[in-house]
Amino acid sequence: MKYITHILLLLIIAPTSLLGLNPGDIMFVAWNGDADDGLAIVTLVDIPANTTLYFNDNEWNGSPAGGGGAFNNLTEFEMTWNTGAAIIPAGTIVDFTDIDNTGNPGFGASIGTLTDNLQVNASNEVVYIFEGTNNATPTTFITAMANDGFSAANGTLAGTGLTAGINALAITGDEDLMEYRGILCADANTLRDSLADPTYWITEDGSGDQSSNGAPDFPHSVGAFTIGCNTYYATAPYCGDIFISDTTSSSFIAGFASLWLRADSGTSSTIDGNSISFWNDESLNGNNVNQASIGLRPTYQNDLINNFNFNPVIQFDGTDDELIRNNNLLQNNSSNASFFAVYKSSNSFGTLLADAFTINGPDRGINFSVGVNDNVTFTGLDGNSFGVMNGDNIGNQNPYISPNTNNLFPSNNLHLSSFIKSSSTGNIQRNGNTLPTIGTLDATTETGYSSNFYIGSGRGTDRLYTPYFQGTIAEIIVFDSLLTIIQQQQIQTYLAIKYGITLGHDYLSLDTNVIYDVSNGYANGIFGIGRNNGFAFYQPKSKSETDYSGVTIEATMSIGDENYLITGHDNGSLARITVGGQNNTLTRKWYAEMTGGVGTVSIELDLVTIGANTGAATANVKIGISNSPALTNIRWMEAISVASGVATFTGVDLYDKYYTFSAAP
Repeated sequence: MKYITHILLLLIIAPTSLLGLNPGDIMFVAWNGDADDGLAIVTLVDIPANTTLYFNDNEWNGSPAGGGGAFNNLTEFEMTWNTGAAIIPAGTIVDFTDIDNTGNPGFGASIGTLTDNLQVNASNEVVYIFEGTNNATPTTFITAMANDGFSAANGTLAGTGLTAGINALAITGDEDLMEYRGILCADANTLRDSLADPTYWITEDGSGDQSSNGAPDFPHSVGAFTIGCNTYYATAPYCGDIFISDTTSSSFIAGFASLWLRADSGTSSTIDGNSISFWNDESLNGNNVNQASIGLRPTYQNDLINNFNFNPVIQFDGTDDELIRNNNLLQNNSSNASFFAVYKSSNSFGTLLADAFTINGPDRGINFSVGVNDNVTFTGLDGNSFGVMNGDNIGNQNPYISPNTNNLFPSNNLHLSSFIKSSSTGNIQRNGNTLPTIGTLDATTETGYSSNFYIGSGRGTDRLYTPYFQGTIAEIIVFDSLLTIIQQQQIQTYLAIKYGITLGHDYLSLDTNVIYDVSNGYANGIFGIGRNNGFAFYQPKSKSETDYSGVTIEATMSIGDENYLITGHDNGSLARITVGGQNNTLTRKWYAEMTGGVGTVSIELDLVTIGANTGAATANVKIGISNSPALTNIRWMEAISVASGVATFTGVDLYDKYYTFSAAP
């Protein structure tokens, strides 16, 4: 009995090297059926040293291994891989190159050694990976991949213990090249699900060798994997010019900001048209704003007419709506501050927010006013007092103003305004562009007072110079510190993608990677989809709100953290030309830049906006996609439907692609 106990204990604690691999412990990440064939895999567990795995593209007969299961014939190819003398860590990508002939100069594996060759067909092909007694006798199937689905003719999963979409991948369409574009950072189970999902793959099919004409290519461009990170919270710290959080909050803004109001969270009601009695602060400071009087409450709006890029807003009537915090926000802090707001103003003059207080009679404070001759005015904030409103006479105030030289802040337009304040200087930005300013900020310093903080109005009973705001507000973020330029751009990137706003600078992720380069010639009407858990942000559907070009993009699957698809156009005309033999093609072109992977997407095209026939047949409305800005080798896809003047396309791959549309006027 003691002997049996030792055996059971050994089995319980035995490492993978003794127990063998399980289905889905390895998954494919790339496939090349053109030229000198190739495959690539990723390990989702540590692979023990000197493990032997077999690759076989013969057809399995559908019976279980060890129970009558066998390959129908061995007329095709079998390849043997020994993993080498070291453990291969989980998350490692292994490439197998030039594998159609052992005599190829590039034949081999990036880790370990290969024996025998494997010819990967461009159609009707299934490749199995398994452990076994030899290259024709499996004991455990690890994974399989098909480029035209699994079937008895091509190769079945019956009897293998594998399931398509779980630990095996089925691509349809006789694709020559295939490359994974899903999430890269998650636990092994989440990654396995993504790797087995064909919507997270990009593919290419055509005549000739396509292995080096732009993704998907081989060698592939799949990014590095990280196993075990939390997809729903970016746990790694960030330092230097970017945010670093020592909090347990799910958002970096929450850990840094003095105030974070967002209409998609923290409101007393989420019913369209309902008034709200409170709007809770999403920072860690609890600076909630409230309104006890029913008649003075703003309303929550979440409809296609009022919302910003499918996100809700809070509407203020310009008469008496306001939300109040009974204490000013930035009292007794440093002289530095950073403000960000996304809003649309409907009137000529109103106060978006005010951090007001009173000492010896005169009202003093910060006032963020909008609509003054289509300007933005920031008054206040200096020294430790944050008070620069010099009396009640507006002629004596020293506002920091964005002048109206180019109608920079027109009413009824969506704006992302930023005010970055350092001592008595600062700058005003609209959509990431720094604007010329006039006026100065007073150097008055006073401390020891308190009053209220307002959203939608100004300094308490004094409304003459700080009247009520008329318009809609989507988000307000306030920091009691001077953010670096990179930090400013990270905040603006988050807000721009969320609300469909075109920025004047590159779009930066939390790790400071450029996720959209505005110098690429496609800097008009920029919008995108993506997820950033560091900003508690998820935008699966998007269009441009600042320069709507008729295009709306929607993800078809859940997007992983720090994954984005951002697109813009070249401001070309809507005149028609012929491209790739297709008549009625728009002169205007778009470019889409993908970071990480979002899979294929759906696109809605508003035919009215591009001046097209709203009753056109689906066969006459097409999207053309190319790897080249010249639109060479363009591939055309027909719309799957045209209804109410909107054409819909599904299964669209826009990984670093150029595209345009064809539709007759």
